[in-house]
Amino acid sequence: MEDVTVRNLGKSFDGKPVFSNLDMTFVNGEVTAVLGPSGRGKTTLIRVLCGLERQDVGDVAMPEGIGCSVVFQEPRLLPWLTVEGNLRYCMDGEGAGRALEILSGLGLDGFKDRYPTSLSGGEQQRVNLARALASPERVLLMDEPFNSIGLGMKAELLPLLRERIASERKTVVLVTHSPVDVALMADRFYLMNDDGKGADGPFTLEIGKAGRKLDDDELGQQVHKLMKLMASLGKGARDPDGLK
Repeated sequence: MEDVTVRNLGKSFDGKPVFSNLDMTFVNGEVTAVLGPSGRGKTTLIRVLCGLERQDVGDVAMPEGIGCSVVFQEPRLLPWLTVEGNLRYCMDGEGAGRALEILSGLGLDGFKDRYPTSLSGGEQQRVNLARALASPERVLLMDEPFNSIGLGMKAELLPLLRERIASERKTVVLVTHSPVDVALMADRFYLMNDDGKGADGPFTLEIGKAGRKLDDDELGQQVHKLMKLMASLGKGARDPDGLK
């Protein structure tokens, strides 16, 4: 499958620019993160990519005939349906079965008859993740999907998600403000400029398989570098410090 690309992308609301001059390539079979603080237009970028918003200028090139699934910040589960009911509501029997299998791998085995109101925020989001991962669509867009998931669960869950995504050769766009999420999940990342004009990157995260663990020194070093990059916003030029 071809890559997903955006060229010279710009979007404004009420005359106020959200971002401009964005040039990015989201490589097939890889997780590409877009890192930046709140208010840099990351969610708007996801909405443009999936067609919920129309850009003012620029182009989005999606492979012909390819759709996308989206993991939003909120789980968006129907409260009157069980976990299994929510999965079956939006996919066929085969897809729902696949989602229940994924859910078990995400630590929620035996939760299919539970209602959303009986689940924690992190548990609801894992149902949301299973639903999106079970989708046959080849492009997966993720908008700050791990905000409600605690650090301990992230350490266990994100490497598993990364392995599954890699095995299915999905093209993944992860927007986040969390250096930990980037280090645990991404192959490459862009850093949104603090003035909203374009983005730096892509930078490559070359971490061995064993390094996708929070207690690994290599991953800890990468998190530290990413935090330095985030802290450098608004202070002039940024040095990726070996992340290219």
